[in-house]
Amino acid sequence: VKLPSMETTRLTQDVSADRGYGIRYQGTSGYIASRLAGDKCPTGVRWSPDSKRFFTYLLDFSEVEDYTLVQSVPEGRKAVRPVVYTYKYALPGDEHVAMAQFMMYDVENDQLRNIDVPQTYMSFGAPINGRLSMMEWSEEGNIGACYVMDRGCTRADIYIIDPLTCSARLLFTETSDTFLFFDHHHILNAGSPDTSDFSAKTFVISEKLNKLFWLSEREGRFDIYDYDLDTAECRRLTDTDCCVRQLLYLDDEKNILYYSASGREPNVNIYQRYIYNVDLDSLEVKLMSHEKGDHNAFFAPEGVYFV
Repeated sequence: VKLPSMETTRLTQDVSADRGYGIRYQGTSGYIASRLAGDKCPTGVRWSPDSKRFFTYLLDFSEVEDYTLVQSVPEGRKAVRPVVYTYKYALPGDEHVAMAQFMMYDVENDQLRNIDVPQTYMSFGAPINGRLSMMEWSEEGNIGACYVMDRGCTRADIYIIDPLTCSARLLFTETSDTFLFFDHHHILNAGSPDTSDFSAKTFVISEKLNKLFWLSEREGRFDIYDYDLDTAECRRLTDTDCCVRQLLYLDDEKNILYYSASGREPNVNIYQRYIYNVDLDSLEVKLMSHEKGDHNAFFAPEGVYFV
């Protein structure tokens, strides 16, 4: 939709009720509850900083088998019969599951293209939703990145995306013998679904620093790691004596990364969050919030202040 004329242009044609762009998978937790409440989820897109492109996905669950629920006590004042709901829901061991193909739309060229990465398994209903995005733009907007998850949620491949060609190269792979939890962790700590600031990012890419910043519990607790975008060289920025909760702000002028974490301060509730920063040159960690209690921080866009 173009503003202010409200002129509408249709970008895609090849869709159906169970195959579409930026839609939500029916098998996600809470789908029927949202349907009963009349909730409408926003279309899954991630705009570039200059608004010239956006990431999205084609979600296909057309071959997923049906599942049925019975609402034994329907809402309303009248005594009515139970209501049956049938929707797409993959059970463990089913051959077909919901899969998503990542895509990018170029506004100036009116072109929607596949990004050259494998399809990803769906575990959250949509690759881009209110609290999670499997695709992110760099702070400058000239490159992007995404991760592709396997069905068992034990492997995630992280790719760097070239928006000019929609090609992608593998930067690193995150694995676990049991279960990867970094995406759940982000959803639990990312605040309001309406948040659109830095702290809503699942991971952070800085072209200026040539780094991708990533949360992982590969050493036992969630720590911050950075990856060189060229060499994939990895550093652990925090010291595993705490659980990092959120990335809050990156000061790429002073080479300082702000974050929240729990469990680092002695004699306080281990679930309470405290605000820290880490110097990306010396790796010195500094406590920013000294009062006992639970802390959260919201940074001004230029990073001079936080509340």
